[in-house]
Amino acid sequence: MKLLSVKIVLLFNLALSALCVVQWSRETRLLGDLEAVGKADHSKSEDIVKLSDVVKKWEAEISRLDNRVQELVILEKTNTSTIGALNRDLRRAENAKLALDRQVASYKEAVSRQNDNIKQQNDSIAKQNEIIRDQNDSLKKVAEERNQLVTTVNERTTALNDTVNKFNAFVAQVEQAQAAAKDQKK
Repeated sequence: MKLLSVKIVLLFNLALSALCVVQWSRETRLLGDLEAVGKADHSKSEDIVKLSDVVKKWEAEISRLDNRVQELVILEKTNTSTIGALNRDLRRAENAKLALDRQVASYKEAVSRQNDNIKQQNDSIAKQNEIIRDQNDSLKKVAEERNQLVTTVNERTTALNDTVNKFNAFVAQVEQAQAAAKDQKK
């Protein structure tokens, strides 16, 4: 009977030892899992902080771009008024050219009627043609400047639109990342 009691106690001790080993291994595994979850949480917190910094930077960039857009709108208004003034000047110059053309025609008529005044009238016509050429050169320069201004405005508007589209895509990605982070937290 004593031998049976010793065997039962020994068997019970072995069972308790095995139970302790199983519990220790389970605790070790759970501590490892807990540590991994802690690291993942820390990593996610760092990612959130980084994304917050990126969002702040982009918000500052958006603010800067909004200011630039306002500047460009003001520039566009100025350019539009300048173009209007140039168009008025162009019409005046065209009218002056038409008037000068009429004068040239009248001078040619006068030349055919009065052979005495040919030299005087030719000098006058030559001067008027120089004025017309100068005006045409001026008009060409003004038209080129206007075209350059319009091209510059169009290029800047296109670049700004591209930047805004890229930013909108980035904001959508950030919102998706934030939504995913919220879903993972839940």
